Amino acid sequence: MDIAHRSAPMSSLARSHDGLITLSYVVFAAIALVVLYFTMGAPSFDEAALAAINVMP
Repeated sequence: MDIAHRSAPMSSLARSHDGLITLSYVVFAAIALVVLYFTMGAPSFDEAALAAINVMP
């Protein structure tokens, strides 16, 4: 019982970082989209490069 009571506050501490983690994913996705937008205008960019970028993170 004592262990269960000690672990309960830990979940609230982890839960307080959810917004920050979600925000970092959104920022990372926005940066990735901007990079894709600018690289599509490059002269050596073709459909094979676009497929490789989408498959490889």
